Amino acid sequence: MIAEIRPENEASRHVAERLGMKTAGSFIKHYRGKNMPHLIYAVSKEDWAASNQTPPAPESA
Repeated sequence: MIAEIRPENEASRHVAERLGMKTAGSFIKHYRGKNMPHLIYAVSKEDWAASNQTPPAPESA
């Protein structure tokens, strides 16, 4: 899974990091004559599955 996030968007960067994503690179998107830097955050399927295991629900009595 990947996310393209503007460097100044601290809230989105924190969400990506909380989800286990790491910075994998950067690029510049050209939009309406402006250069807009973006960071690429990524997490592999295996890392995502390993970090998002939920504990089993308690058994009902």
